Amino acid sequence: MTGYQIVCESLDYTYNLPLNRWWVDIMLLPLPAIDSDIPLPYRLGIIDNVEIYLVDGDYVAKTYSMQFVLSGHDKVHRYIPRKQIWIDINYKEISRPRIIYHELIERYMMDNYSLNHDEANEIANRLEKVTIL
Repeated sequence: MTGYQIVCESLDYTYNLPLNRWWVDIMLLPLPAIDSDIPLPYRLGIIDNVEIYLVDGDYVAKTYSMQFVLSGHDKVHRYIPRKQIWIDINYKEISRPRIIYHELIERYMMDNYSLNHDEANEIANRLEKVTIL
């Protein structure tokens, strides 16, 4: 099994995902410390035309929606601009690559295969375990 073709056991589809390339791209992103004095939102970079931002999660939850918990993207949260993923800067630095990876997979599945959030999240969880752990 390669990172580019993962068969999801619970579904009758094969999804071609650029998982290995995404993981390499994520590892090249800067990962500022939680206590960094960087202005927020802070753009970490772009992966497959999707911008990745660090945001103040408390501010997002208070200003936009209490549904925002640690991370999110435009396919789930209407207040996040198109083709963006937001990661709470308070999320541990060591875990940020994993959550970026998860959000990329989930967003890709919703955008390209019209899956709902629960279905895409399940696939992202499975692929995250198979690929990273």
